[in-house]
Formats: sequence, C-alpha cells, structure tokens
Amino acid sequence: MITTKQYTCTTFKANYDKILDILNENEEKSNFLQQIRLPKLTDKELTTVNLTAEYMGVDSEYQLFRIFGLKDIF
Repeated sequence: MITTKQYTCTTFKANYDKILDILNENEEKSNFLQQIRLPKLTDKELTTVNLTAEYMGVDSEYQLFRIFGLKDIF
C-alpha cells in the first residue's frame, strides 16, 4: 500500500523532472555565477525545486522539508 508521503514524493519527483527538462531545453547553462566552492545543487536545480513547489501548492520551505524531508528530495 502506498502512503500519502510516498505518493507526494513520487509526484514531486515527476513534476521536478518535467520542469528541469523544459529548463534544460531553454537554457544550457546550469550555474550563472562563478563560485569558489562547488554547490550541492546548481542554480537551475534550485530554480526547478522552487517552481515545482509553487506548482504543487507548497507555500514555504519549512512545509516542503516537513512533508518530504531533505534526503527524500535530493
């Protein structure tokens, strides 16, 4: 039996992948600023997380991490 959290994580990941594909089609650069240390997520990936959360009606980062958990998303 699939729990609500598993379904929500699966749906989030599917939406995340679709939005990231669209962003990759429109812009080939992943990072827009030169940084000294290598970030865990690219600028494009952070933008995709934000767009996916807004699309799914998640209002805040706190709610996003409470529902999904940090390691469930990445």
